[in-house]
Amino acid sequence: MWVVAKINRKKINLFIQEIKEKCGDDLVLYRPIIQFEKIKKNKLEKNIKPLLEDYFFCFSKKFNDINFTNTLSYIKGLNYFLTGYINNQKEIYKFIENCKFYQNSKGFITKEFFYNLISTKGKFVSGPFTNMFFDIIEKNKQGFKVMVGNYKVSLSKKENNLFLPV
Repeated sequence: MWVVAKINRKKINLFIQEIKEKCGDDLVLYRPIIQFEKIKKNKLEKNIKPLLEDYFFCFSKKFNDINFTNTLSYIKGLNYFLTGYINNQKEIYKFIENCKFYQNSKGFITKEFFYNLISTKGKFVSGPFTNMFFDIIEKNKQGFKVMVGNYKVSLSKKENNLFLPV
């Protein structure tokens, strides 16, 4: 059974170590990550960032027992498990499979994931419009037409700009 854990970023290694000790070899941890380029001090840097910031997906057959899951609530580095994971197993599994489908050979989520996810609004994560918000005017097979402030911009799927839905 999959659970979604919100973790403390500063204690991520403690969380991983403790949950592995409690669950044993049965445990599978998954945390989708993205790689993007950012200009910093006139240099292009490659950055790596978790897609869901402070969240981990954890799978173990032991999570079927709610009492076992409740005992894990006090491990170091864990803030809490999201409630409702029992009723949302299909959605969690579907999201994880979707992330894995859009992973490249290095394990990073590709930009195509975001093209299929986004619907009306977004925020640029990389490129010349980093940290700017946009509204989608038109969506087609080649890319998007968006409004960034008062400017209309065309985004091609071939470009390396990454963005997140808002």
